[in-house]
Amino acid sequence: MGKKTNIIIGILLVSLGVVMGILGTTLSFDIMDKTPATKSQETILDYLSEVIGEYSYFYENEELLLDGALKGMVESLNDPYSVYLSSEDYQKFTDEFEGNMVGIGVTLSDNGPYPIITSVINSSPAKIAGIEAGQVIRAVDKKDVKNMSISEVASLIKGIKGTVREITVTTNDPKVMFDIYVTLDEIYQKSIEYSYINTNNQKIGYLKINSFMDKTYSELTSAMEHLENKFITDLIVDVRGNPGGLLSSVTDILDYFINTNEAFMYSEGRNGEEIPYYIDKNTHEVNYDIVVLMDEFSASASEIFASSMNELGGYPLIGQTTYGKGTMQSFFPLNLTGTRWVKLTTNIWKTSKNEWIGNVGVEPTIPALQTNFIGLGYINPEKTYKLGNVNQEIKEAQLFLYRKGYNLRSDGYFDSDTENAIKTYQTLKNINVSGELDANTIYYLNKDILSYINEIKNDSQYQKALDYIKND
Repeated sequence: MGKKTNIIIGILLVSLGVVMGILGTTLSFDIMDKTPATKSQETILDYLSEVIGEYSYFYENEELLLDGALKGMVESLNDPYSVYLSSEDYQKFTDEFEGNMVGIGVTLSDNGPYPIITSVINSSPAKIAGIEAGQVIRAVDKKDVKNMSISEVASLIKGIKGTVREITVTTNDPKVMFDIYVTLDEIYQKSIEYSYINTNNQKIGYLKINSFMDKTYSELTSAMEHLENKFITDLIVDVRGNPGGLLSSVTDILDYFINTNEAFMYSEGRNGEEIPYYIDKNTHEVNYDIVVLMDEFSASASEIFASSMNELGGYPLIGQTTYGKGTMQSFFPLNLTGTRWVKLTTNIWKTSKNEWIGNVGVEPTIPALQTNFIGLGYINPEKTYKLGNVNQEIKEAQLFLYRKGYNLRSDGYFDSDTENAIKTYQTLKNINVSGELDANTIYYLNKDILSYINEIKNDSQYQKALDYIKND
């Protein structure tokens, strides 16, 4: 079987490990009329499969047994980025790299026992069906999602194109639920966003790279053509929250911004051999200054991008130290039919200065915290909070109202100043003025928190980049 390897500078995965233990086990010492294997490890595996198939009470079929064995082998590596994949799992990966997925077009966030919808993609099935940011999902196809993880809820929603999902949501009263029917469709996720502003005789472009996928470079060239035709004087490239992607994609994008004959990175296998990577194909000229925004969620390919832009391009890095994922993964098919795959860490990568950033990250040249968002979170609407209560939900409401100009404490204790601030807020929202933090008030607070986070003027790291450009 010929090897087909697809190099990725892996998107961060949260691996849900299965912990197996022995609790109160009763052992049977009946002697089976089987002769243990002695010839090879392969024979032992075959023998174990035969024993389980013949004697195990819980045996179902050979396919499940093989899947479990393959998963166990990969998990024994203790590498969160090495994963055994079914054909369906592999297809999900390739769909993500191509920017296409089948779904309804929403993003979710944890918020107590039920997830809150934090954004809805324009023209998506969810948008067309009437789903809105700020709503809380209570059930999918009548299945209660209480205390489920975001990935579990997403798995319930995803499916085959054309499938109709019944999404049960609540708005300002968790006791009043209603159903919205949404037809699953292909969702194209753009990996590039851009805009520009005029300020102080400067035209400052903004380029957000959400991930490094197959189509990212073509999206980038289209965006940069638009910005360069505006004769921008400066450019902010934002890779905050970018979890990584394809090495080929980040190579092409670096080639757009940097002209050099030097290696931009090195990979190293377990035999110690180093391989340099170059970006000397593109002769595009950059006639504007660039700064790079990054944070602790910038990982893998975005760390390659940031380190190369600084070390080879001389561009400043603004924000926080990156995640520190200094490894590379490859896909390998395990059979000719492509029904089983494995993703393995095959190399580490080093920056152009031959430094490994694994578990260390790329440090900013200009540190900047996201101060306006520290402590902010969505508020759980399942309970009502009033004078004298102490709670994390109260603290989150206080922090947001304080940032909006209200004069009150922010330690989670519900005092009279908090009550008066909530009364003022309720009056402004034209809702029942009770002074209590009830579900109706929390619904509007959560919607306002969503708006606040998405307003660029509240983004302190972006503002730091603007200040640097204006004063440079």
